[in-house]
Amino acid sequence: MYDDFIVQNMDYVRKLAYEGLIPKEEAAIIIKGLMEVNVEIENGILNFSSKLEEKQNSVEKCLMEKIGPLAVKLHKAC
Repeated sequence: MYDDFIVQNMDYVRKLAYEGLIPKEEAAIIIKGLMEVNVEIENGILNFSSKLEEKQNSVEKCLMEKIGPLAVKLHKAC
């Protein structure tokens, strides 16, 4: 089961790709990375606060470790 925050981020990435703001190939990499982050959440490896900004920073940092600089596009594409 995906954390709601991860699902929202995956939906956002799909929207960015649909609107042509990021290439579909990059969107696929970001989504795969988000799935991996979710596994860490489910396994208790990644814990974060309920505050949105802290959650966003934690997810982006973990995603950066997994997919590199492409992770920045998750929140900077607009």
